Amino acid sequence: MDNGLFQNKKSGIYNKDFFFEAGKIIIQLAKRNQVPTLMALVDIDDFEMLNTFYGTDTGEKILEWTTELIIEQCRSSDLISFIGDGKVGLIFYNITSTNAKNILESLRERVSLNEYLINGEKKHITVSIGGTIMHSRTNSGCVDALYEQAAMAVEAVRRKGNNMVMVY
Repeated sequence: MDNGLFQNKKSGIYNKDFFFEAGKIIIQLAKRNQVPTLMALVDIDDFEMLNTFYGTDTGEKILEWTTELIIEQCRSSDLISFIGDGKVGLIFYNITSTNAKNILESLRERVSLNEYLINGEKKHITVSIGGTIMHSRTNSGCVDALYEQAAMAVEAVRRKGNNMVMVY
């Protein structure tokens, strides 16, 4: 397999195509082993405005910095991928609802406390995170349906404001 097809050439972080392909396998494994699995979307608040105001190169750097902060907080077995438009996709295999919420809240806080140097100015970036858990007892879910549920959770956060976590 050519990793160049599935990874950002600069950062080495997986892309959306890999997220969905690997996600299918992870979800099938979770169903077979009857373990809860989280899918979440981390959405950089005001990403479009940052891209417009500072330029797409800076927007890409903000996305990479944010993703690196997320990677530092996650397990090596967790799937972390660029999704596009300021979003990072996460899949955490075998995680309880309580642990998932705590980890996502920790990720949100870690990003918001970090200072980014943008054109000589220190800026705080925030993220809104939406997630959904496929519970082993339901034995349902596919990667596309879980993605849609996570996206709906992000939209629910957006309706309440920014810089929050919501898990269905």
